[in-house]
Amino acid sequence: MGKVLHLLFCAAAISSVGTTASFAASNGEKIKGYTVGQAIPGYNCLDVVYPPEAERNPSLLPPSFAEPSDKSRKIGAEGGLVFVVWPLHKVNGFIEILRFNGEHGWIAAENTKPYTYPKSTNEPGGCTIKMTASGTIASHGYTLNTGKQ
Repeated sequence: MGKVLHLLFCAAAISSVGTTASFAASNGEKIKGYTVGQAIPGYNCLDVVYPPEAERNPSLLPPSFAEPSDKSRKIGAEGGLVFVVWPLHKVNGFIEILRFNGEHGWIAAENTKPYTYPKSTNEPGGCTIKMTASGTIASHGYTLNTGKQ
């Protein structure tokens, strides 16, 4: 069931993304000028750690915040995988992420682990973010040993 939930979260998240020209980089500038299939540099993937109960109760998924503090505004919840600013940008125990809707946020580092795909290998790795033909961003490709925290 965990693998099914992971795939559902990834599929739902990827389908909800806006165009690459509409999401902001952490420095406030727009990311633009990428063509279909072109890698968008500066991001990698980490898996999200969540309790098994979250498979039946999504309110138990780890929250993401507007700032690197659990006292800041909650902007959502994360499941499956997250795109992280790379090299890893860690502040006060939080990692900066690019949410699937293009918004930057922060997730507690304790709620992440190295990305492993295919899951059967259990080898840490990373991913490349690329623009799709429909103008959305998606995770493509798997690289061994690049997703270590």
